[in-house]
Amino acid sequence: MRPPIKAALLLLMLVPASATGQGIRRVSAGYGVDTTSASGWSDLSWRGAVPEIYRSWQEYLVAGRGTPEASPHWLSAERLGLPIYDLTTVVAPNEEGLSATVLDIRPAQVGATDEFIVKTLIGRVTGAEQDVKPVAVLRVFALKENDRWVFANALPRLTAAWLRADVGPISYVITPDGLFERGRAENLVSFADSVSARFDVPRLPATIYYFANDAEELHRAMGVDWTFGRATVGYALWQDHMLLSGSAGFADSNQHEIVHILLSQLEAEGRTHPIVREGVATWLGGAEGVSFDELMKDYADYLRGNPSITADNALAGPADDRGWYPTGAALALLVYEKGGFPLVKELYTTGTSNDELEAAMSRMLGMSWPQITARVRSRILELAEVN
Repeated sequence: MRPPIKAALLLLMLVPASATGQGIRRVSAGYGVDTTSASGWSDLSWRGAVPEIYRSWQEYLVAGRGTPEASPHWLSAERLGLPIYDLTTVVAPNEEGLSATVLDIRPAQVGATDEFIVKTLIGRVTGAEQDVKPVAVLRVFALKENDRWVFANALPRLTAAWLRADVGPISYVITPDGLFERGRAENLVSFADSVSARFDVPRLPATIYYFANDAEELHRAMGVDWTFGRATVGYALWQDHMLLSGSAGFADSNQHEIVHILLSQLEAEGRTHPIVREGVATWLGGAEGVSFDELMKDYADYLRGNPSITADNALAGPADDRGWYPTGAALALLVYEKGGFPLVKELYTTGTSNDELEAAMSRMLGMSWPQITARVRSRILELAEVN
């Protein structure tokens, strides 16, 4: 059974251009992390590294996960090669005021002394009692570089035994249990070529595409052993030329996220409203494995049962979802029907606020905003009847 629109669509995300998280407010060691002694009764040699790894990880967290200030604590090969260098920041909350409890620091392999796994519980501090509400469990690797401990992503290590397949510019990394279909992958490359031609943008660059069966498997590979509220996900890390998809149903052919990667350059000036970004990707590539036509049918049913819902409700944002993705797709379609792909392309530079979007849409369509909101509803209902 297909998941509900609201639950499904909130999980398709375009990763922001840079990390915005603040430093962790409070870092503490869990019961299993000895930060004071270099050895125990068993005289395990690896224990001597734990205090130093802990201190380095503490400094990284306080400086701010994924930030330039924290980057000296990260493995240089990943930090220099990936603008979004800490992949846990893509998934796990990374805002000001979080706390961290380091749960475990131990060798990545039995007997190893040169590579460790660090597990950390991230929590949100709330209320006068300063209660800590868990939000994620992170897994990173610690390695020695230039005689100091630095950290690295789980992804290349946990997927080392995954299957590989090259299709055009896409290099797939496929979970061993994944049902990869080369035909669908070839169709995805053709789809990407058609989008680049329509928008007159460069073709899809060499892209590494991680394909997992579900969000839990993908997140664990990305270094987040647990977080809440997600079943199926897709991430377009266009800065890193990377796409990560977690869904057994469509993971090898995530058209929505491919659109994000292709059109990311249109957002370079920072003048793109989020509903435009997501709406165009949904109009062209569907969402959550659901085609645009199917999505309009589902959302039309919702509108019929909720006659007071308008585009203004959707613009409140994805967190209070009243049709963010289908409304954005319908807005993109109206602009296309007025002026084709050149006018849709112009929509990417009209501003990030609702006022700027409404003014631009009114100018482009020659209609007042109330007329546009009415037309969005009627157009969605029309599409549902036709399809």
